[in-house]
Parts: sequence; structure tokens; C-alpha cells
Amino acid sequence: MRRSFARVRVARPRCRIVPVLLVAALSIMWAASVCSANRGEIHVSGFVYPVMELIINDSLIEWDRLRCGENVCPLNPTYTVLSNVPFRVTISSPHPYMRVTDSGSMQGLALKNPLQWSTGELGGFAELNTEPETVIYGDISSHETVHTLIFAQDIDVTDQPSTAPTQRYKTEILLALEAVQ
Repeated sequence: MRRSFARVRVARPRCRIVPVLLVAALSIMWAASVCSANRGEIHVSGFVYPVMELIINDSLIEWDRLRCGENVCPLNPTYTVLSNVPFRVTISSPHPYMRVTDSGSMQGLALKNPLQWSTGELGGFAELNTEPETVIYGDISSHETVHTLIFAQDIDVTDQPSTAPTQRYKTEILLALEAVQ
């Protein structure tokens, strides 16, 4: 009985597994190279520009009933600043003294005292000037922060009263937003 077992051929499983493993490994490597060849990269870079924006609310003030003595404006204009860089806001006027610009008998007349301004935080008023004066400094600001200006005008007893509704004393106030280092 022993002899009949000797004549039976036994398959060598090792010989068939090695070529199969080799083919499988090559297939995986080929698939990996094909997949990596179909992959790319996107590089993104950005540059943030400085943003500076000044928005003035209530830019027209009709101030009636100016009387002799100190008058505080009943309307307080507000403004907001949007800035991602350090900034300052300045105030000035080409004509700090309110004057009559409309044609008529009063044209060219100016009040004796200049218009005054305050932020309310300083406690007092400063005279409006032709040279810019700093109202606020800031590092950054958003539109959520609202700033208020308060105006006052001293009327002297020698200031001529308006003779007609069109004879109004007027001036222009300039707010400027500037970047600071």
C-alpha cells in the first residue's frame, strides 16, 4: 500500500501562488500609478487689500431758531467707519464761520463766531477750523460702531438776523478718513 501513495503526484501549491501573487502585486502597483497620475493639486493664495470707508448719516442739517448766546444743535449727525487698518477721522471746513451764500441783501454776511464741534466724549466744544483736526483715532472699526458729532454756535448780539427764509447762514463741514502708520 505504501507504494501506491508514492506514485501519486502531489501538486505544489507554492508554485502556483507565487505567480498569482506577483501578478496581483503588479496589478496593484499599476492601478496606483494610474490613480496618482489622475490627481492634481490646486494652490490658492490671496491678498487682503486695505479697506477704509466713511459713511455719514444725516448729512443735511436744517438748524432753525438760532438765538443770541450759545446754541446747541438739536440734530446730532452720526457716522460709521469701516477699516481694517489703523485710521483717523479729521474735521475741517473751508468756511468755519457760517455765512449767507444765497443772493439777496445779506449775501456774504458771516457770523462773528465760528461753528463749534464736539464728540460728546471730550466734554467741551472746539472751534471748527480750516485745518483738519483729529476727531478719532482707531486701529480697526466696523459699521457696528456709530460715532456722533455735536455742533454748537454762539450767536453774537451784533450778528444780523435773517430777513427772508432764503437768507440762511450756511457752511460745509468736511470729514476725512485717513490711514495712519
